[in-house]
Amino acid sequence: MVMNSSKAGHLLIVFFILVLSACSPYKQLDKDQYLLDRNVVITDKPELKDGIKAIIKQKANRRILGVFRFHLTVYSIGNRGKPNKFKNWLKNTVGEEPVLLDTLFTNKSSSQIKQFMAKNGYFKAEVNDTTIYRHKKAKVKYIIKANEPSYISKVVRESADSGLDSLVRLDTAGSKLKAGIIYRESILQGDRERLSQLLRNNGYYQFSPQYVSYRVYTSDTTQNLIVFQDVSMADNADTSQGVKFIPHKKFYLNRIIFNPDYDPLRVESITQKFDSVYYKDYIFLKYQSKKLPVRPEVIANHTFFRKGNVFRQRNSDYTYKSLNLLGLYRFVNINYELSYPDSNLLDCFVNLGTSSKQEYVTEIEGTNNGGNLGVAGNYTYRNRNVFRGAEIFEFKLRGALESQKNFTTEEERRILYLFNTYELGVESSIHLPKAIGAIQRLFKRKAANPNTVFSANYNIQNRPEFNRSILEFSAGVEWRKGMYVKHIVTPFQVNFVNVKLSPSFESELLSLNDPVLYSSYQNHLITNGRYSFIYNNQVLNVLKNFVFFRANAEFAGNTLQLFSEINKSPKSDQGSYQVLKKNYAQYFRPDVDFRLYQTLNEHSTIVYRIAGGIGVAYGNSKIMPFEKSFYAGGSNDLRAFRARNVGPGNFRSDNNFERTGDIKLNANLEYRFDILKILKGAFFMDAGNIWLRKKDASRLNAEFDINRFYKQLAVGSGVGFRFDFTFFIFRFDLGVPIVDPQYGQGQNVVVGNLKLKSLISNFGIGYPF
Repeated sequence: MVMNSSKAGHLLIVFFILVLSACSPYKQLDKDQYLLDRNVVITDKPELKDGIKAIIKQKANRRILGVFRFHLTVYSIGNRGKPNKFKNWLKNTVGEEPVLLDTLFTNKSSSQIKQFMAKNGYFKAEVNDTTIYRHKKAKVKYIIKANEPSYISKVVRESADSGLDSLVRLDTAGSKLKAGIIYRESILQGDRERLSQLLRNNGYYQFSPQYVSYRVYTSDTTQNLIVFQDVSMADNADTSQGVKFIPHKKFYLNRIIFNPDYDPLRVESITQKFDSVYYKDYIFLKYQSKKLPVRPEVIANHTFFRKGNVFRQRNSDYTYKSLNLLGLYRFVNINYELSYPDSNLLDCFVNLGTSSKQEYVTEIEGTNNGGNLGVAGNYTYRNRNVFRGAEIFEFKLRGALESQKNFTTEEERRILYLFNTYELGVESSIHLPKAIGAIQRLFKRKAANPNTVFSANYNIQNRPEFNRSILEFSAGVEWRKGMYVKHIVTPFQVNFVNVKLSPSFESELLSLNDPVLYSSYQNHLITNGRYSFIYNNQVLNVLKNFVFFRANAEFAGNTLQLFSEINKSPKSDQGSYQVLKKNYAQYFRPDVDFRLYQTLNEHSTIVYRIAGGIGVAYGNSKIMPFEKSFYAGGSNDLRAFRARNVGPGNFRSDNNFERTGDIKLNANLEYRFDILKILKGAFFMDAGNIWLRKKDASRLNAEFDINRFYKQLAVGSGVGFRFDFTFFIFRFDLGVPIVDPQYGQGQNVVVGNLKLKSLISNFGIGYPF
């Protein structure tokens, strides 16, 4: 008897339902116990809803996709029958104990919600709770009616210390505490922190938020409030004088001492073995008979304070960040001590814990991109301080073997029985912690932290049909602006691309009568410049939403084109200028990548991503170079489709040529959740495609059309697992194609027609985005 795949799938679903029903947690509850199903918050102030949910004492068992209580179900499975080691592991490691309704927690939550509303200006808020019981489940509703808020009618700022009075009274532009706003305690706390930071940035090293307090009074029957901000005097540590409070002191920097090879475990035993090296106004400690590990001027150039300066907290923060960005140190500690008792002078001690100067990293990974099996390895050598100037030199060897589809019908050449493709690469780069030459004059502010990068790479790709070698040289500079913005300018980049075709493959290309495709496999030269803008407001170890945005703009060939025209250089038979007997590319290529990371809680996140770009060939080029064209599919893109096997547009071909285009749009949605401590899960949905800018007779329906492009999107979905080993993440994704544009509108692949071979598996290292 043969069963079709559709019936088998339905029976599989029924089987899982029966298993989950048999392990239902409700069957393990006592008569008077109820599982907390969910908390529902109903309020007329939706902007406060998340804050209210956060203070509710009892949280229901977590759900995957807001529906499945996977961890609770696993706990129930482990709790059934006779206990054993496996069941205990299942309960304690994977499972989650059921959350049983406790009305004491419900009452306490209602009380705290009322306090929360008062802290946000709604002193007359009404809070009611009700519990709905059904089938051993309890749903708790919290109903909040805010009523009229209390507004701040006046803010009075007073200081007991006349020396601070001008700063306290005049600098209120950055404060959110103003008349006319709804009273909120969080605004008062934010103003306290702001004022404390302001004073610490103006020399008042010992000032802290404890010296700022607030008094709140009701001004009339309309609930309007008057807020008094009080700044108190400093505490007097010398009680012998009989004076309890004294004015706050303004502090200045005295000695600035660096220990650039600091080890907290041995510093006490060898204190006497230090020599002092003076550079400008800085003191550097070094071991006797040894050189300083880093030249003093390098550290000084990344330090934002000098002897005699007024103490400013922001300069200390800038120095900490700048020294960390050098990449040399395991930690950076900046401490201040009084130069002598009862003085207003500070000695600054900067302790730098060095990392290993040299690093060797070996990586081996297996790959599977839609059935194309492969293995790859990297060997990386890194020297973090080549010339004692914090220069980072990196040398990488890469090798890869893969089994790929053959473009032609000729017999394949196999490598190690399994693979028909190999790739070898050598990469080298050096990072200098500064801008060089005249470019350095553009960076007047140290906070920019400019970094110059030179690199040279050579890569060989050997396939049954062709060999491609790429030699690349580049030079660029990158710098930061503020906490979240980074700029990268690469004014010089050159690629020499040589391609050698097998006779059968060249014959196959010519037979297709596609000059664009044929040109993709010819020798060429790329000289380009590139600018990248990156915005990333992620704060490490803080649970909050954040955004990543990257925009690139790349130009190529313009300088060579101008030079060729001025010199009236001869053109090749194809009508193109050449350099070193190679056609050079000329194009403009902008692209963008936007991502939003929405943190639902400590266990789950939703990531939204949209990316796209366009390549415009002109002048000396009729098409975009193969290396700069866009493609769709693969483990970091459309995971339900093989790499370079989607599009362009509705184009369908029976050959196995890699597909490229001039325009790309891509969107991804991924829900990430914890399963175990080291195992994370994901559900994803991907959509996108590539297109040509212009019509091509040899590739029908491949061009971009504003009226139909959305009908040509490839759509796939799937599930993924990420093994988080801290130092690296191994990823496995299983994708299912839902819509395949190559079959044309009305004939797209849908879930009902899926077969086992339709599943696309992808292995990778790290998250896809």
